[in-house]
Amino acid sequence: MAEIAFQYQIPKKMIGTFVVDCFMVERYKFSNSVTDIPVEEGSIISDHIVEEPDVIHVEAFIGNTEFEVIVNDGNSISNLQAPDRMARVMQAYQALKRMVKQRKLVDVVLGLETFTKMAITKFDIDRDAETGANLPFTMEFKKLKIVHSEETTITASTAKAGPAGDQTAGTANQGTAGTEQPQNNIAKEEWRRQIASGGPATKKDYEREFGVPYPQ
Repeated sequence: MAEIAFQYQIPKKMIGTFVVDCFMVERYKFSNSVTDIPVEEGSIISDHIVEEPDVIHVEAFIGNTEFEVIVNDGNSISNLQAPDRMARVMQAYQALKRMVKQRKLVDVVLGLETFTKMAITKFDIDRDAETGANLPFTMEFKKLKIVHSEETTITASTAKAGPAGDQTAGTANQGTAGTEQPQNNIAKEEWRRQIASGGPATKKDYEREFGVPYPQ
């Protein structure tokens, strides 16, 4: 009787361009913060709820050999010798650490979704006698919000009296005005409240986040 083999296409799990052997744990965190300011009845509720950045936690594994192919007789195929196996772990370690040190945004391909423009906020390695020459590690990622500001130039005509008493129109540049969404106002208010209460954020953090001086 002929044997039938089934093959399943498993998508690669990736951190940036780095292919991970296995994500043993994937933890997704989606949350909102609600303003403590009383909300007037009839107002738009969503303007008072601020979406927090997505946070992803993974527990991953890099083996000292690539995943092996199992053949019908139960044996496995591997062309890597012991020294080369340790070299694979060291290369993976250096590549992951380099991504953390470079502080660049990465895309993370997980089982449920691909998350783009994620910042690496944590990279832990915990090796023991049981893990041997493998590389188990945990990583956390946080979504970086990118705000696009808009500027509008306003020109106003001012009346000027000429020598003969007639009026000529002059043009005055009134500067630029930034457009700001209500949700951004709520976010600023929350930052100011946390800074005033001695929270972890500082006035310098506020100015870096919103690109404007902290209000005195």
